[in-house]
Amino acid sequence: MNWSPYIKGFEAYLLMEKSLSKNSIEAYLRDVGKLYEYLQIKGFSLQPEQIRMSHVEAFLAYLFDLGLNEKSCARMLSGVKAFYKYLMMEDLVADDPTELIMGLS
Repeated sequence: MNWSPYIKGFEAYLLMEKSLSKNSIEAYLRDVGKLYEYLQIKGFSLQPEQIRMSHVEAFLAYLFDLGLNEKSCARMLSGVKAFYKYLMMEDLVADDPTELIMGLS
């Protein structure tokens, strides 16, 4: 499971297309990195296009179990949603597993 090309493309997109600050880009990349880390911990060897809504929901439950508050979880979800919007826009995934997940607040 190698997410590097996806993450590097997302980083370039955030920098060039969205003109986000370095801190904002780092936050988005950290959010996606947490999802990737969660998948590894749980033993899922999945590429971004194989992620389903159930994986994202389990990831959010994991974050709550770690003690993150609702605001932190919502911000992390926002980063993962942005990642999947980018992947959809670039035709790198056929489905957005975050599409039906509503905000947490």
